[in-house]
Amino acid sequence: MTNLTFDNLSFQVTGYSMPLKGSEAMQAAAYVPAAIQADFARHITLRNCDIGQTGGYAVWWRRECFDNTIRHCHIQQLGAGGVKIGEWVTRINHRPVTARNVVDNNIIQHGDYVFPCGVGIGIFHAAHNRVTHNDIGDLRYSGISVGWKWGYNDAEYKMAFIDSTEQSRMEVASYPSPAVGNLIAFNHVHHIGWAELSDMGAVYTLGESPGTVVRNNLIHDVYSYDYGGWGLYTDEGSTGIVMENNLVYRCKSGAFHQHYGRENIIRNNILGMCYLYQLQFTRVEPHKSFDFRHNMVVMDRGILMAGAWGDARIDMDYNCYWDLRGADSLRVGSGSLAQWKKEKKRDRHSIAADPLFRNPAAGDFTFVDLKTARRIGFKPFDYTQAGVYGSEAWKKEAQLPSAVTEAFDRVVAAREAQP
Repeated sequence: MTNLTFDNLSFQVTGYSMPLKGSEAMQAAAYVPAAIQADFARHITLRNCDIGQTGGYAVWWRRECFDNTIRHCHIQQLGAGGVKIGEWVTRINHRPVTARNVVDNNIIQHGDYVFPCGVGIGIFHAAHNRVTHNDIGDLRYSGISVGWKWGYNDAEYKMAFIDSTEQSRMEVASYPSPAVGNLIAFNHVHHIGWAELSDMGAVYTLGESPGTVVRNNLIHDVYSYDYGGWGLYTDEGSTGIVMENNLVYRCKSGAFHQHYGRENIIRNNILGMCYLYQLQFTRVEPHKSFDFRHNMVVMDRGILMAGAWGDARIDMDYNCYWDLRGADSLRVGSGSLAQWKKEKKRDRHSIAADPLFRNPAAGDFTFVDLKTARRIGFKPFDYTQAGVYGSEAWKKEAQLPSAVTEAFDRVVAAREAQP
């Protein structure tokens, strides 16, 4: 199937029949089918379409799909998530993976009604895809998921394989992650989690992904059931990923968390105003875990850093840390920033200073003055460019109803009130 355009069409109402023994709650609802699903598709465009009331996902470019586009579509009322790209199994015969697809300027909202573990947009074994300017909200799990390889490329892992006869089997093998070179940019991801599932993130990465960039995204209101609920989440061997120019705030467990990985770059982001921690890090490894430079971290509650930040190989410098409760409330590690610099030999040029945001408590991170930003070499970015673009009517359509956001706030307030 090639060179087809579907324009101004409505695709509505698909069901899902639960097997007698139920369905496995696999991460990202990876195996769940979609209302529009294709293999071997090239240069297919879905444009200005309305896709809704699905039993599973809305769209899935699955096996060997190249150069397809989903643009300016309204995707809503979903049994699982919105869009999947690539397969979640690995093929023994080394066929090329799905690649170079575009998901741009779409509204993906109100989902996970049958499968709470569905994601807004999921990139599995797929490369060089572009996910840009989407509005993703009112979901129960992660917003954007990238990669499908647990651990490093040289690590053995039990994985489902499919051979040329479409027969599947489980093997323990070492294989490289093909999810490389993906771009996640200018997306607005918000009001996800709803305190229903754990171990989730607004932008979640998995495995070695050199060339993958997460940039200029606006992320807020992420709240998990228990552990997790992060804004930017590099998990299970995430490697070679750049995360820059993102605004991330009001997340349960932190604006950024790395479970384990290597040589990622976290730079020039605005992070904070989170509930438990602002930053989290889990596993110390012998290699460099990531760079953390030129970031602004602001808080009004919780702890600045959780985990072994002082023990891992992390290149930290030229950051700004600030606690709105007052300078005396700021603790970097177990003490002051000066003690942190002396004891841990990092953040040499970082500062404890008011970043001079206009009103961070209300979600306004525009600068009153740039003098603090200049001290750490922070480059201002326009976070209002994230989300959908086009007519005012289209932008208004992307705004969640006040009843939804107020209900989300009530869920968070009730959980935060628990001892």
